[in-house]
Amino acid sequence: DGLLAPGAAPAVRLEDALAGREFVLLYVSAHWCGPCRQFTPRLAEFYRAAKGAGHVSLEVVFVSADHDAAGFEAYRRSMPWLSIPYDEDSRENIMGLLKVRGIPMLTLIDGRNGRILDNNIVGKPLDITLWRSLAAKSG
Repeated sequence: DGLLAPGAAPAVRLEDALAGREFVLLYVSAHWCGPCRQFTPRLAEFYRAAKGAGHVSLEVVFVSADHDAAGFEAYRRSMPWLSIPYDEDSRENIMGLLKVRGIPMLTLIDGRNGRILDNNIVGKPLDITLWRSLAAKSG
C-alpha cells in the first residue's frame, strides 16, 4: 500500500517511507476543523525545522478525517509530509485503532518497534529530545 507524497509528487511505498525512522507522527486532522487549521502550520514549521536540522529519522503521516475527497485533497496539498490516500480502508482502520475522539490528534510512535509513546501530543512540546527519553523509558 502506498502513501501520497506532498503536492503532486509520485506515491511512495509505506515500507520505504517509514523504514529507519526513529519517530512516526500520525496526524489526524481535517480541512473543515478550525483548531486543525491553526495547528497544521505549527506542525509544518516544526517538521521543516527538524528535517533541516538533519533529523531525517522523523516522518509525519496525515490521516484525514475529512468528509469528502475534495476537502482532503485541498488540505493535503498544504502539507509538507506524507498522506494516507482518502479512499484507503487503512485510513478508517487507523482512526479506529487510535480511538480518535477529537481532532486535531497527533500520535507519537516509536519507529523502531511501532509502539505508541503518546496517543495525542497536540498541546505538548514538539521536542525530539523529550521523545527520545520517552522511548528509552518504554523500552
